[in-house]
Amino acid sequence: MNSFVLFLSARPEAHRILVDSLCHRGVDVRVPRRPDRALPLLRNEPSLVLVDLVYGAALTPSLVALLNRRHGGTHVVALHRGNWGREPLSAELSVDGFCPATDADGLVDALVTTRVGTKAPH
Repeated sequence: MNSFVLFLSARPEAHRILVDSLCHRGVDVRVPRRPDRALPLLRNEPSLVLVDLVYGAALTPSLVALLNRRHGGTHVVALHRGNWGREPLSAELSVDGFCPATDADGLVDALVTTRVGTKAPH
């Protein structure tokens, strides 16, 4: 299994503190700019997939289907602000946990402590 985090967000720059915190601690974070670029990364089985429910993750039916069929140690965690945000396909997505988008330190600590995704944060 590869040890990288895939961050699906329509506005990753809005989560710059989170991404910078992960990178600063040695986590390989990959942020595709278009949904079609996420598909090959998902096939490489990232340790963790962060799905941005705050600004949207530009989920497509094929992305949701692939995420829901994941194998092994890939965990999916939804970043939120108390609701499902503006992501229309989020109701179809199966996730392992939720994390407040404002809790960058908690998510980073959980990832580093568990070696990037062996246990999903909650």
